[in-house]
Amino acid sequence: MNPQNQLSLFGVDLSIGVRRIKLGVRQLLWGDEAGLRQWFCPPLALTYSGDVSESVVAEIAERGWAQLVIPGSQTLETVATLPVQAEIYLDEAIESHVLSSSPFSPERTCWGYNLRERSATGDLLVDIVILSKEAASRAIALIQDNPGCRNVAVSLWAEVHGSPVEIRQMNDERWRTEYLANLRGFTGRLLLGVLGLLFLCSVPVFWFAQEAEHYSSLRRDVELRAAEVSRVRQTLVDTRDKLESAHTFLSAQPTYRRWLHKIAEVTPDNVYLSRLSLEGTRLTLSGLAENAADYQSSLAETGLFSEITAPSAFTLDARAGGERFSLIMVINSGEDR
Repeated sequence: MNPQNQLSLFGVDLSIGVRRIKLGVRQLLWGDEAGLRQWFCPPLALTYSGDVSESVVAEIAERGWAQLVIPGSQTLETVATLPVQAEIYLDEAIESHVLSSSPFSPERTCWGYNLRERSATGDLLVDIVILSKEAASRAIALIQDNPGCRNVAVSLWAEVHGSPVEIRQMNDERWRTEYLANLRGFTGRLLLGVLGLLFLCSVPVFWFAQEAEHYSSLRRDVELRAAEVSRVRQTLVDTRDKLESAHTFLSAQPTYRRWLHKIAEVTPDNVYLSRLSLEGTRLTLSGLAENAADYQSSLAETGLFSEITAPSAFTLDARAGGERFSLIMVINSGEDR
């Protein structure tokens, strides 16, 4: 890391960013554009060196501090024109300008400056006041040599174009401290007000959140109670679908009752049926009869069946005492099935 610049990271110079932040804070607190200084800074109580009288000294002694304005005859006034980009280096630029313009040695020089304006060309016009420390000490002694004012804090000021300019090396931080204290107090009150407003705004939010949770709990209870009803309803729907499917399936099947009665009527007592199969209008009968051929003829004579055939020859079952048969026939379409 560069020893000349401790504000760098991985070769990136951070000092310019830090200076810009400091400049922004300084413009916010001390600039005329933001207006904070006009609102919260205590008013200046300037005392001109030519107006120092016993009443003024008594007032200063009672107050404990003085802001003394040095006459222009004891100061050197100059104007510095700087590019706006140099504002982040304003203190260094002013100090360099002062040291090059001052008739006094650096050890005997004190100064102050005031940013007058930013010109249309983008330049900064800065009013600078230069005086010797001997003249500053004589001005301070003008107040502190009076009885009761020996311990009075004196800050020195000058006037340039009607605007007060603070002499930085001879200033009293008391009014700055009071300004910052007023600003902190206002910020604290503002923060408390914002927190109070947020609290008031959050009350309805919390209330609505609790109500939402309450209604959500009620909804869950209703859903739990309705789950059994939904289950029963779904069971009924499933049962209905099954019934409809069964009805559709059974409606396509022939009616067995009528022709079963007919078969029973034409089948003599000495015929035993062991198998009955129906595929559409195709009927298959298997069983045992004393005379299978007579039984085949009796079926044909009823007129209920046609195309009566025997897929295999009748066989004599001596043990059972009859002929085993298998007959295939077609139920006539004109008959009720």
